Amino acid sequence: MLVFILEMLFESLAGLPDAPAPKPSGIYQNSIGTMIIEALPEKTVVRLAAHLAPFTVTVKGNKVLANTTAGEICFKYNHRTNSFSGPDKVQLTKR
Repeated sequence: MLVFILEMLFESLAGLPDAPAPKPSGIYQNSIGTMIIEALPEKTVVRLAAHLAPFTVTVKGNKVLANTTAGEICFKYNHRTNSFSGPDKVQLTKR
């Protein structure tokens, strides 16, 4: 009887939707400080090298896209490590 109740409990929990992933918040930068993402509640600010300017920023789900003079640069947020990964395996970690 107890096994049956536990099975029913696990089956009902399995049907629940996953909790939404946490959103980035704060300042993230690469190890030498040339790439910075500021995730603020009202906007996202990206700072890159001057030779890539001017550029526009778009946020789509867990990605921050910077459309630069050299093309699009994508930064993907990983909520498990609370960091962004960018081009050429660059990691932006929270300050």
